Amino acid sequence: MKKIINILLSLLLITGTSGLLQAGTPGFEFLRTPVGARASAMGGAFVAVPGDVHDIFYNPSGLALVRQRVGAFSYLNNVLDFQSGFIAVAQPLPGLGTVGAGINYFNYGEFTKSDANGNELGTFGAGNLAVNISYANSLFSRTNAPEPDAAVLNNIHYGVSLKFIYSKIDQYSSTAVAADFGLTYETPIQGLVLGGGIFNVGKSFSPFIHTKETLPLNYRFGFSKILAHLPLQISVEGYKYRGEDFGFAFGGEFTITNNFFLRFGYNSIGKNQKIGISNDKFAGISFGTGFLWKDYHLDYGFTSSGAIGNLNRLTVVKNF
Repeated sequence: MKKIINILLSLLLITGTSGLLQAGTPGFEFLRTPVGARASAMGGAFVAVPGDVHDIFYNPSGLALVRQRVGAFSYLNNVLDFQSGFIAVAQPLPGLGTVGAGINYFNYGEFTKSDANGNELGTFGAGNLAVNISYANSLFSRTNAPEPDAAVLNNIHYGVSLKFIYSKIDQYSSTAVAADFGLTYETPIQGLVLGGGIFNVGKSFSPFIHTKETLPLNYRFGFSKILAHLPLQISVEGYKYRGEDFGFAFGGEFTITNNFFLRFGYNSIGKNQKIGISNDKFAGISFGTGFLWKDYHLDYGFTSSGAIGNLNRLTVVKNF
């Protein structure tokens, strides 16, 4: 049993929890793990939900609609008690756009080091880190047009994130650099936003041992819509990782009051997490809540990963 646990831990360290059951995936798999309780509760369908500081991760162009300086801290209690989190800040610059920065980290803790004969040789640690620098601005705007066009939203926003990526297992480490490119379009249809982009475009500069790992390059496109006669924002997204089949995600956010929100979602990655046991029937399903208290947003998100386990995220967002 101890050998099985050690093998499982090794797989998690190398491939990341979200790619555990997928063969042939690239390296730096922690970059696939959603950040933020709000977005994860909505199934990760967040590429077309602008104006949130977590757009640093999901679509940097969405930062163009951040109206004031905002900071956020997210904590994820991962499977097997791995610790991870996301820290971010965004600052609008009048007339110049919006800048943002984020740190995404994973700490896998300490493990027993053994030789080929099972003799213990001490302990070792492992972790991942990604540092993002983002910029977003508006390409074209008609929000100040005269009537009857004043009510027509016809804005296009663009954004880019540059990231430095570092992974370490014991004395071995690997580094990479990458970029994300995104667009957001506020359509003339009230409440309808389109968003898309290409993510993790880059390369590894140093291998763990000999082989340089590829990054999880992916393409995403989706839309969000605030319904006219129901206090609900829906979001739908399709995505494609290099060398994998198409996936999809959808989610929703009910505005119960101005200070209380309910969220739900589903991500098709859940079908890859099912192994035919009763515990995996809810794989891919997520839900959560949000509270607004003074200048603080307090969010909780729950995601079922089937037999792998359940993920609980907590996020604190503050405008200042």
